[in-house]
Amino acid sequence: MSELKRGSSGYDEARELAVWNQLRPERFPDLIVQAETEDDVIRAVKEAKAAGRKVTVRSGGHSWSGHHLRDGTTLVDLSKMNSVISVDADAMTAVAEPGCYGTAVCAALDEHSLFFPIGHCKGVGIGGYLLQGGYGWNGRALGPACSSIEAIDVVTADGELVRASETENPDLFWAARGSGPGFFGVVVRFHLKVYPKSDTVANGVFVYPIELLEEVFTWLHQIGPKVGIEMELMALIHNGFEGDKEIIVSGPVFADSEDRAREVMSILETCPVLDQAKGAFPYGPITVADLTEAVYSTYPDNHRYCVDNIWTHAPAEDLIPGIKRIAETLPDGSSIRGALGLE
Repeated sequence: MSELKRGSSGYDEARELAVWNQLRPERFPDLIVQAETEDDVIRAVKEAKAAGRKVTVRSGGHSWSGHHLRDGTTLVDLSKMNSVISVDADAMTAVAEPGCYGTAVCAALDEHSLFFPIGHCKGVGIGGYLLQGGYGWNGRALGPACSSIEAIDVVTADGELVRASETENPDLFWAARGSGPGFFGVVVRFHLKVYPKSDTVANGVFVYPIELLEEVFTWLHQIGPKVGIEMELMALIHNGFEGDKEIIVSGPVFADSEDRAREVMSILETCPVLDQAKGAFPYGPITVADLTEAVYSTYPDNHRYCVDNIWTHAPAEDLIPGIKRIAETLPDGSSIRGALGLE
């Protein structure tokens, strides 16, 4: 375990590395504890309590706002607690530490032909992802990832290590699944329910010129309720390789057969302006690792990010003027990407 006080050698580097977004808040913990074991966490929490400091927690650090950077706190950094401890294929369960990337969980499960709805980007640690709900791959079929937590091992504010599940400390267990950075404990292990790996994972991609925005997004709005539960429908507006703005429509599918995957994906070929697409790739096998890598290419490390979002059921005609403004005001080609997602 490493303890770095504000102003000491290594503190600034540790603070910088604790946040993936280079647009970092000017907030400074009094102490950064880089924990490696549950005993380190227990000690850090007890020392923070004795000193009268609040505790914040970093797992993977993949936070837009850097919410774990707070003035006057003890930051417990769990990024070194990053192991998949066990996989029980017979019981369909796995145990993993909070600093473990979802991609590492997926790789360990893949050896047993199992799956867990991990986060979309390979840089996401499971700790913050699960505590904040966890909308991940194949989430439409499997639900929020937090619903597949069977138990947690958590260090409470008193520095006590306890297990929480539906039968042990159920109130603590209930609070963990969705509380996010406001959770009143430090989770050191997640006990997860896992699932059979889909027989077929595939994707289809279509690229449209920005001039077809109204037609494409009207169509997307119309087909949304008809999309098979195995598909995650997405639309992105971005600057293409040649600098022109374009719309990418894709639909990753997790299905129990290739026939079913093709059936679900066929809805992407119903666009009324399909013949005007700049590129069309109706079907292609893909891996979860490929999908997370593709998302990561949109959100690489060591860049500055800001985000705004809205969840809405408004009709397409109400949304299109706003979508057009998004397209018109995208940053230029020096930025990685401006995006609008439809899920």
